[in-house]
Amino acid sequence: MHFGQEKEGGWEPHDDVRREILLDMRRVREDVLAAPATSLLLTGDIAQSGREEEYKTASDWLADAAEATGSPARKIMAVPGNHDVDLRGLKEEHRALQTWMRTAPLDKVEQAMTQILGEDRHPIPRKLADYRSFAFAHDTDFQNWSYPVTTKTFEVNGQSIRFKGLCTAMASDRDDAKNSMFLSASQYRIPRDPEVIDVVFMHHPLTWLRDADRIENYLNSRARILITGHEHQPIIEPCEHHAGYQQLRLAAGAANPPYADDIFRYSYSWLEFDWVNDDDGGVLVVRVYPRTWCEQSTCFKPDDKLVGEDQFVEHRIRCAIAKRNPAARADQPKEADVKGAHSESSESPGSDGSTREGATAPFNNLVQAVSGKALDDLRFFFWRKMQKSERAEILIEVGLLSERARLRLPSAVERQAFEEAIEIGCLHRLWNTVMRRASPSDRLDNPFGENE
Repeated sequence: MHFGQEKEGGWEPHDDVRREILLDMRRVREDVLAAPATSLLLTGDIAQSGREEEYKTASDWLADAAEATGSPARKIMAVPGNHDVDLRGLKEEHRALQTWMRTAPLDKVEQAMTQILGEDRHPIPRKLADYRSFAFAHDTDFQNWSYPVTTKTFEVNGQSIRFKGLCTAMASDRDDAKNSMFLSASQYRIPRDPEVIDVVFMHHPLTWLRDADRIENYLNSRARILITGHEHQPIIEPCEHHAGYQQLRLAAGAANPPYADDIFRYSYSWLEFDWVNDDDGGVLVVRVYPRTWCEQSTCFKPDDKLVGEDQFVEHRIRCAIAKRNPAARADQPKEADVKGAHSESSESPGSDGSTREGATAPFNNLVQAVSGKALDDLRFFFWRKMQKSERAEILIEVGLLSERARLRLPSAVERQAFEEAIEIGCLHRLWNTVMRRASPSDRLDNPFGENE
């Protein structure tokens, strides 16, 4: 779903709509699918102006949505949208730089963006600092600024389906328009894995991206499903590209209208995946359950414009998948073998702007050494219950942040601090320090050993 927050003074009737979404989620889970969801997927605009208090409001609703759908709490898939950037830190020269990016030659923009993303404190990526804190707490953070992609892989009937969320909002501001946004090559050059099916999701549709012609050749030959948001209108469109490559394009609906006074059909969707093996590889079966607001009954129902009288529409995508070589992957732990291990593979950008598989991020390696649920609880509690100033004080007290960093925290400070905490074995102390600052009713027993 395309979440979004309302503008000032526009909270109703959207609060009622969100309550109805939760009721409908439970109905679909229990009466239509008779099974829980695996994950929530958000195509951006989680906040209104990219500020932490907005993300915490959204987080509370997402916890209710996880309960209604039966999906794991505190683990979602998300990408930022144009409302997830905080523009308060941009000075005139930074706004001018973003304006230049909208018309300058693409190769020069690519070079400039690579340099900008290599500077941890540059104001342009720091617009997403609060988003990244939210994302880290919910297990959907970027790998790093230079490779602002989130990745998760799931197994469906023995077939790996890899979800890759791309960031189209890095240069976003109030002047966004079609054919003016930019997506770097390091993101859309998705490493091809002949044993994996790729699902790509991002906020802006391709028509909003200046480098769309370059992007489409990659996405139309590597992504079997492309999911976008931003335009608030649900779309289900099967496509066939070069050499018969089959793809399904989906546009998310939204839980709020583009403007406060719009007459709008609120909508969201469920996606269901299945895999059927055959001698030519297999068929990816995708069932889309689009749900839309009914003005007469003031609740959600199947979107008859997309599915007629049915609950869902089914698309079958033929995929040429290489047969797995068990020996080649025997040394790679499966998710079931490692308690709490992240199931995603990790990639990082190469010097040519491409990406290489297997360059594992430190956090994804380190997390395998500790209890996954306990770590999930700690990083969520740390973000949700503590204010920024409290988080800085805690990290300084535990020795994970220097005193001189107090006034200007590094970007994605939570991820860096937790990596170091795992590495030096001070999660036990970090937990105790956090709980001392929590209200008595929120405090929990420490699940970590003294050397963790």
